[in-house]
Amino acid sequence: MSRKWGDFLNKKYPRITIDSVKTIFSAMLEVLTKRQQYELLAKDTPHNEVRVKKGIAKSDFIRIIDEAMIISIPTFEEIYRVAGFKEDEKYKASYEYTNILGDSQTKPDTFSSIFVQVRKLCADEKKITEESIWEYANRLCDVLYKGNFILEALYNRMYICVLIVCILINEGRRAV
Repeated sequence: MSRKWGDFLNKKYPRITIDSVKTIFSAMLEVLTKRQQYELLAKDTPHNEVRVKKGIAKSDFIRIIDEAMIISIPTFEEIYRVAGFKEDEKYKASYEYTNILGDSQTKPDTFSSIFVQVRKLCADEKKITEESIWEYANRLCDVLYKGNFILEALYNRMYICVLIVCILINEGRRAV
């Protein structure tokens, strides 16, 4: 089934990654599973009511695809290569990368919220030419934490920096 999804999505989005296909597939299964709570509708229920309670709108499907393509998480090796952080930071970064992967799967709403917030920050705060990617990520952390001290308690600096690098990689792929 997921192979058919991949073929379908690849026709419309030729640069889609396997991770994005898996994310879209999982999100659609979740939405459709939630819709099954109305399984016990009466047999004589009008068609429009069945459609409203059990159907999925094309706009919902498009939104799920767009979000999945934006929130795709690159491999750690790619993040390590792009970020250029020091060897002693590698283990902290890999731990936070694991947390990001876990949060994206087990806490999709809160993860999506922080992801969108950080992505907006990346769009608003442009990289200075002399800055390395890692310096840029740390500068964005300062800006993010300045506006909300609770975020620093919830998401440490390394978590946010790794998330920023993920976003930069995704944005770079979309621009190509």
